[in-house]
Amino acid sequence: MADIIIRPMRISDARPMAAIERQCFSTPWPAQFFREELESNVCARYLIAARGREVIGYGGIWMMVGHCHLTNLAVAPAERRRGLARRILRALMALAFDELEIRSMSLEVRRSNAAAQNLYLSMGFTVNHVMVRYYEDNGEDALLMTCDDTARWMK
Repeated sequence: MADIIIRPMRISDARPMAAIERQCFSTPWPAQFFREELESNVCARYLIAARGREVIGYGGIWMMVGHCHLTNLAVAPAERRRGLARRILRALMALAFDELEIRSMSLEVRRSNAAAQNLYLSMGFTVNHVMVRYYEDNGEDALLMTCDDTARWMK
């Protein structure tokens, strides 16, 4: 993991991010969505995990006053189970705190995604609400999870 860096997203990262999206999600964001997030959304912040020039994971948040929302967190399948998603999530928490002293984060996760839920639970998130038939592709429920004190998980 020492050879992996976490850095802010660049426009040139949009295509490899979209490629990881296609590997990880049933309704992936295209590269254009990531470019628009970077160029047009003043609330959006994205971080990239890279080994050399290769993008191997990323995460994004939307920051508002006092709160942020995790939009995406993905790691290339070949790079999973090494703590990279946790490292990206911690870096996003730190970014939100450093920029706006945000300590509260929310996210949605598929009810069937036990691995992601376990990560979030291990980092202080709790399930606050079930969003019935949230996902359009298959009508699966989403769990709305929140963490009200991200500062203790940034280290």
